[in-house]
Amino acid sequence: MSNLSVIESIENKLGEYLISIIPVSWDKIVFYAKSTGSATTIRYAFREKETLMTITSEFMFRRYPDLTLSENDIDHTLFEYTEKLYNAYREEIGEDKVWRTMAYVIEEDGSYHIDLSYEMPQRNMREERNWLVETYFGDKYTQLKGLYPSTEIEFRAE
Repeated sequence: MSNLSVIESIENKLGEYLISIIPVSWDKIVFYAKSTGSATTIRYAFREKETLMTITSEFMFRRYPDLTLSENDIDHTLFEYTEKLYNAYREEIGEDKVWRTMAYVIEEDGSYHIDLSYEMPQRNMREERNWLVETYFGDKYTQLKGLYPSTEIEFRAE
């Protein structure tokens, strides 16, 4: 199997996995990874179809406490896919040309696109979350308190 086939296979599996972990109807999912080759950070967000709320990975488990998969299991699997994808790209195009950030965007109709960047952004975690919500969902990241009885704090992009 060529590296391009491997890359496509991993991308497809990653997309299928992302779709499988979202517990409600959605209209967009965004998975974001930042990697140096030796260190990786990930985050994901989705917009609920019914409420149009953007739910980030940091708060998904507060909003949906009865999920069957744990946060650690999900993060572990996403890290594995990210590492495999990064390594496949590195083998295909070389260490100096491999992406540093990847945004995998899945639309409601199942179509997807992947945005790759070759520069390492200098954002802290809060800035990165805000950037992700603004860039891919077109909203400002704002906090909603007390909106849902099962949670103390929820966040939403308006």
